[in-house]
Formats: sequence, C-alpha cells, structure tokens
Amino acid sequence: MGTRPEAIKIAPIALVAARRPGVVHRLIATGQHEDLFRDAIAAFGITVDLHLAPHPIDRFSADQVRAMRAAIKSALMRDPPDIVLVQGDTNSALAAAQAAQACGIPVGHVEAGLRSFDLDRPFPEERNRIAIGQIAALHFAPSPVAAENLAAEGVTDGVSITGNPGIDALMLMKPAANPSSAPNILVTCHRRESFGEPLERICDAILIIAARHDISISLPVHPNPEVRSTIERRLSNHPNINLVAPMEYPQMVCAIHHATLILSDSGGLQEECAALGIPLLLMREETERPEVVANGNAILVGSNTDRLVDETERLLTDPDHHANMSRPFFPYGKGGAASRILDAVARYFDAQTKLKRRNPCFLAAGDAWHPRYDTEMDPR
Repeated sequence: MGTRPEAIKIAPIALVAARRPGVVHRLIATGQHEDLFRDAIAAFGITVDLHLAPHPIDRFSADQVRAMRAAIKSALMRDPPDIVLVQGDTNSALAAAQAAQACGIPVGHVEAGLRSFDLDRPFPEERNRIAIGQIAALHFAPSPVAAENLAAEGVTDGVSITGNPGIDALMLMKPAANPSSAPNILVTCHRRESFGEPLERICDAILIIAARHDISISLPVHPNPEVRSTIERRLSNHPNINLVAPMEYPQMVCAIHHATLILSDSGGLQEECAALGIPLLLMREETERPEVVANGNAILVGSNTDRLVDETERLLTDPDHHANMSRPFFPYGKGGAASRILDAVARYFDAQTKLKRRNPCFLAAGDAWHPRYDTEMDPR
C-alpha cells in the first residue's frame, strides 16, 4: 500500500489479522503518497514493517510503476510470503501485483471488480484494476455488481463478495456527534481527468455558489501541483471558501458526517457518503460504483458549471430532494469485510494444502526469479 485510500482500506485487514492466531502479516509502504499515507495509517495505530523509497506523485505513471515494481520485487524475494494482498486500482497496487506474479506468489485483490467501462475515466485506475484482475488468484468483490463484472470478464474462480474494508474503517472512525445544523459544503477534487479545463469549470461553479449563498465551503487542497496551482489561483481569498490542508482521516470522516452536501470526484467518498447518508454530487462523467447513483445517493454532474450550480442549489433549497438523497445505503456492507477477506484467504490455503510450497529456493534465470515449488504446485 502506498496511498491514503489504500492505507484506510488495508488498515482494518491488518487490525483483524493481528488478532488471528497463526496469521503473520507484514505491511509494505511503497512511498507513492508519502505524507498523506503516513497520516492515514497513523490514525489506526498501525506500524508499517517496510518503507520503500518515496515516489513523487507527479511522476509519469509508467515510470512510477516500474520503479515500485522493482523495489517490491526485491522485498518479496528477500522474505517471500504465502500471498500478497493489494487494494484497489493505484499504481502501488499494480506494481505489487506484478512483482508478486514475477515471484510466483499468489495475489489477493481487495476491492476487485469495480468497473467504469471507460479506460480513460478514471485514468490510470480503470486500466490498473483490470490488469490486477488478470493477475489475482483471489478477488474480494465489494458488492454483487462487482462480482458480476468479474464474471462478465470470465473471472469466476476465487471470487468472494466481502464488502469493502473502507466501510470497516469508516465505522471505526464514525463520530458520535450529530451532524451540524449549519449549512456547509465539502469539496474534494484530485482526479487526473479533472486537470485543466474541467477543474477551471469546477472552480467557476464553486465561485458562483459561494457568491449566491451564505454558506461555508471547505476544500482540502490535494498536494498534486496540477490541482494546487489552479485551486489556489482561482479560489483563494473568498470569504465563503476555506482552502485547507489535506485532512487526517478522522478529521475527514467528521467533515463528511457534518456536511450538508459534498462535491467530489473521489472514489471512496461515494461509499462513505452513501453509508453516512450525505448527498453527493459526483464531479465525474463515469463511476465504478453505479449502485450509489442508482439508489439516489449520488448524482453524476461531471465538470459542467451550470449542472454543478443547478444541482447544488436544488439540494440547498429543496428539503424533500435533500432528504431523498440522505437515506443511508450499504451496497458495500456495514462492516466486517476485513474478517470475510481473511476467511477467504484461509479457505484458499485449506483447499491448496497439497500445493503449499516447501522452503523456497530462488533460482536465477536471466533477470527473472522463480521459486521452486513441489511438483504438484500449479505451474503458474
């Protein structure tokens, strides 16, 4: 794991694994989002076993994947595990899955089967999760829809519907306080497809909303320079707009819980808003979580300025519409996903008893390395 979302969604698995007799786990941090990652993992009181060298967030994706893959592969060769778990669709997840495959180690994919069916939205996440799905031996689908997506691609073996451990994390952090009665809007924006003109249009909409309504708008500014430069240039020094540093995870959960509505292009926020019953205007053209849109918890508005303004004003002025979008919805489970994931891993190894490897001996073959298995081992 190397990003903030990965830290949040892997942490519940690590916490449950630590309580299970006979389970030994190690956490490897790839360095993809160093500061945001460290803050997120610290919120759960978890210690990372190995920190790899940081990889700046503005690096070209292919270069980043290549560098992380080599570092992860070296770590796996030094101390080979029985299985490698990766989460979601990040460059860290793809690099780790490819590194494990090169070492002959099975991969378990947490949050498997999400699909937007558009390779460029989100980019590179849609491509990454498809590639990981072709590598993984175990697929932990967060919902029945995700499992159906995998089946449509011919992936049926090793699929378990587990829910998403991101909901486990949310329930661990969910504040006890009631939502604030003061109207406020939370905005997050960081997707690559939002860079440039789309982000300019989003800023136009935020300025119009701030001018028309006596409402507080909070926007945690993502550290990516493409995002930060535009946001600060367009939205600084407005009395109703608060540009803040990225929030630590407990603060972010509290901010979500207390928001009147949220504007975001995030992935995980779609699940969190649905579970907490917070209306979401999704600033994307496509979503890999269609359940929340179909249920009415979120509306796809893209980066169209007029649409953003109109849908925001409707939520601010139409109590019935706001109430209809505020009903909690749990397509990704109500918690317990981490336990179900580890149960699926245990079943996998119970079924593979005859295939378990002996003490591995690595043999060089060019620049590739292959563990020596029992003769009965799956040739993969």
